[in-house]
Amino acid sequence: MSTRGPRPRSGRWILSVTLAALLLDLLAPAFTSAAAVGGEVTVGSSYSDPASKAGFAAMMAYCADQTGVVPVIHTYDHAAFQDGISSYLRGTPDDVVTWSPGERMRDFAAQGLLSDLSDLWASGSWAPFSPALKALSTGYDGRQYLVPTDEYPWVVLYRKSVFSAHGYGVPATIGDLVALASRMQSDGLVPFAYGTREGWPAMGTFDILDMRMNGYAFHMDLMAGRAKWTDARVASVLREWATLLAYAQPNAATRTWQQAVDTLFSGQAGMLFTGTFAADAATDPAIRADLGAFPFPLFGNQWDAEHAIDAPVDGLVLSRIPANIAGAKALLSCAATGAAQLRFLATQGGVLATASDVDTSGYSPLQQKAAAIISSSARVAQFLDRDARSDFAGPNGMQTFVRDFVTSPDQSVEALQQRIEAFRDALPPFLAATVRVRPAPPAGTITHGTTATFAATVRPLGPTRAAVRFAVYRRVGLVSRLSFARDVIADAAGRATLRYTFGTPGTFYVVARIMPDRTYLGTAFGPPIRYVVR
Repeated sequence: MSTRGPRPRSGRWILSVTLAALLLDLLAPAFTSAAAVGGEVTVGSSYSDPASKAGFAAMMAYCADQTGVVPVIHTYDHAAFQDGISSYLRGTPDDVVTWSPGERMRDFAAQGLLSDLSDLWASGSWAPFSPALKALSTGYDGRQYLVPTDEYPWVVLYRKSVFSAHGYGVPATIGDLVALASRMQSDGLVPFAYGTREGWPAMGTFDILDMRMNGYAFHMDLMAGRAKWTDARVASVLREWATLLAYAQPNAATRTWQQAVDTLFSGQAGMLFTGTFAADAATDPAIRADLGAFPFPLFGNQWDAEHAIDAPVDGLVLSRIPANIAGAKALLSCAATGAAQLRFLATQGGVLATASDVDTSGYSPLQQKAAAIISSSARVAQFLDRDARSDFAGPNGMQTFVRDFVTSPDQSVEALQQRIEAFRDALPPFLAATVRVRPAPPAGTITHGTTATFAATVRPLGPTRAAVRFAVYRRVGLVSRLSFARDVIADAAGRATLRYTFGTPGTFYVVARIMPDRTYLGTAFGPPIRYVVR
């Protein structure tokens, strides 16, 4: 997820895979030279709300001036984008794509859906990112696959004028928070604005309660599947959450996060637990200047010293089949600089730059507070749907479970825990497999009528017998259209073989991928093989 709120895509989602000359770029290092930089680069952006959309466009415009590359931005609804990202990356993705680091990035990189950016990280063309950001941008294989551009902590937002008018103080403990919420109710305010229609906003509440009550290590074990959702510690979190929901805005599952933010801005609600990106929705400068923030209060236990928080990072990745790899990498290198990121932040009130050379003197008071909260946190998580595997955290999983809980907090906690654990247990296992293809004749120029043999090896097989899907695409103009596909079951040694005859002249690409379509800890896609048939 990107925790900003929704972003979709047009019919491009279902177009045939566009391989075209872009695959030449993957095979030709000369294309990465400075002399080759230029041309158009498509950019898939999930920054769809007005403030972040304008900021992202400003950053891309700055980078266009700096590099000579022309970014063509396609903006998609955030929620639809995050729910459809897997299909998008497998289909005809843009060259550069907005996404998040951590497990969600590593998963796609392991499947071969993202391009390696380790050369950019090693080039020294930008000021070094922090070790923590580099770790988040690093895949299972030790290579980097993302350029971080911004971050934002999850905090309790409030309006300073409302607190001042009622004489409210910032709560330090959970007891103080409940007492303040009760007082707000007596004063005719909604204590907590709440909007969870998209599912993911409610995840932040679970995260912070779990880290406050059970510690960061247990929380991350739970996200990774090392701890069980039936654990008694999870039950304690849910019961505490149910107590707090008595002070929350009713009918939250029918309300978007933006509508909840409006309740805070209008002065109807006293507090809202969310990411500081929510400040971007304040179109009135006076309201934006009136926003304050404080970290979620402590519980008076051994975990207080951690001051653990969610502070999601967003960034840019390079798709597996970029049409203009040199131009795309030039844009990414520019986006890694503080000067570019300040253009992005100019339209926003709560988001922070990630570049180490950024000039923070122009940060708003809210941005300065957000930066201080992150700096004082000894443990930082990314967010439930970023720290857990995507098929568990998605719309059929935790999004549904947390939305249901918010709607009916009086339900059986134990029964809910059992449903969550059963759902997780039913997910397909990771397949630690890598596909490698040996073509004969090798990639290059051949005569029409030639029959080529593609011998693919899948190692290791994992818990189930794998198949290899061989797909042949023929280039027509700038688009490569599917002309042939076949699934071949691998034998006990993991071998699958296909013979294919190129009957007509043209430019063809052969791509092999592992089936069934699951989450892999290896490379699910083999590199494309290009033939020019005479």
